[in-house]
Amino acid sequence: MTQVPSWDNARCREMGTVLFFPESRQDTINLLPHIQQICFECPIFDKCLQYALNNRVDGLWAGTDEPTRQTLRKSLNITPRPLVDLGDYFVSQTDEAKAARKKRALLAAETRKQREGLKV
Repeated sequence: MTQVPSWDNARCREMGTVLFFPESRQDTINLLPHIQQICFECPIFDKCLQYALNNRVDGLWAGTDEPTRQTLRKSLNITPRPLVDLGDYFVSQTDEAKAARKKRALLAAETRKQREGLKV
């Protein structure tokens, strides 16, 4: 499962999300220097950047906007995974498929057990 970095020690933790999800390109340009100052001194900067590069995320992550992440991904040969919103957390689509297969296998096993229990 794709894990969002733990925010326990993140500098942005108490700032609210609105700063990190600007509504326009101009807002992004205006906010980015301030966000970078916060992010570049953050103890989880590396984990946050890795997450942002490996997954298709919106907004400002690890002091980067999407055009910057695209440039970094290209130079590092990284293909980001699309994420699926499951409410409390996100998973990559490949992780979602694995979870669905596992659930089907568990249901099949439970069905077999029930059938075997009926045979006397």
